[in-house]
Amino acid sequence: MSPEYGEPHIVLRSKGSEVSGFAGCDRFMGSWRQDGERTDLGRVASTMMACRDRMEQEQAFLEALRSAERWRVTGSHLELYDAEDRRVARLEARPLE
Repeated sequence: MSPEYGEPHIVLRSKGSEVSGFAGCDRFMGSWRQDGERTDLGRVASTMMACRDRMEQEQAFLEALRSAERWRVTGSHLELYDAEDRRVARLEARPLE
């Protein structure tokens, strides 16, 4: 991982239902809502940087977030599932720095 960029991550805040994060090249922010295990990321805005070597990873990360309709916490991991109940992402919880 290049120290120039940092790791892709997502931060879900319950207060205000805000979501923010870093997709690999661009930062993003928006809203989210939860109903039981159901989750929905609302409209998400992002910066528009040009990182040729990171765009494929970034698009895959953002697509996983967009397609997530259900979540489950297992240990220190957040697993996201799509409408067909396929796991689209497995994210590891880490302390904010």
